Amino acid sequence: MKTLIQHVILFFTLILFANIALAQTRTLPVSDLRAPTWRLRTSCLTETRDGKKSCWGVVIHFDDARFKPKIFPYQLKIYEAKHGTSLLRLMTWRVSRDRKELVIKFKRGRGDFGTGNQAEITLYKTVFTTPPKDFPDYAIFVQNTDVLGTADCARLTRASIEQRFGKPVNCAKHSEGFECFGPGVEPIKVQFDSSDVVIRLELSTSCIGLQRLTKLFDEIFPKNARGDHLKASNTSSRGSCQIGSQEESGCVTITYFQELCMDCAPASIQVVWK
Repeated sequence: MKTLIQHVILFFTLILFANIALAQTRTLPVSDLRAPTWRLRTSCLTETRDGKKSCWGVVIHFDDARFKPKIFPYQLKIYEAKHGTSLLRLMTWRVSRDRKELVIKFKRGRGDFGTGNQAEITLYKTVFTTPPKDFPDYAIFVQNTDVLGTADCARLTRASIEQRFGKPVNCAKHSEGFECFGPGVEPIKVQFDSSDVVIRLELSTSCIGLQRLTKLFDEIFPKNARGDHLKASNTSSRGSCQIGSQEESGCVTITYFQELCMDCAPASIQVVWK
């Protein structure tokens, strides 16, 4: 009888220690991970396929991290929020050459997100060779996938870009997926969809600062063509000499960045159309 009691006590003791160990290794709840504060931006991958313009995927870009060259299915989750359905098997993904950007999109013929929906992308820490500072075991990134019709938003086209800047010029390194336009050593970088409509635009300078760069951007794409202003946020770290902000309108998401750590003022503006 004594031996039986000892075995019962040992059994429940082992269960107690197993539960304690599980609680210690459990990651943070989803609700604590929906608003990461790293230097990143997410956007819809908007394309026109078979005459239909839609959000066919999600782009996640980190300024302060590097992805691994290859990401395996067990290192991420892809859900659509409307029905809570996993889309992992319907998707394909790739990492950009500079390993700052992850592009996730539907395979051909596998559909899109539809209307009134959101994409929820879970990335595990193992997708990075250099993770962002204080990145937890995983984090969830949410992207609205509704796409406004072209009648609601002014659009830049290849023709309008070439009218102002001329034919494409050679790009610098790490410009995969972009075409470059304009004279000098710092041309603008433009990404087009299959209909030659601009879906992404990047301007940068090694010295002249954000003010002059913003003036150029306002000439290329005036404020009154960007749709209703939705929100603006400051992405700068306290005490840092790097200044960052993001503006979101009904048509575009614009990310501004400038360094004030030296005599020159390197700066960039990155624009993603919805």
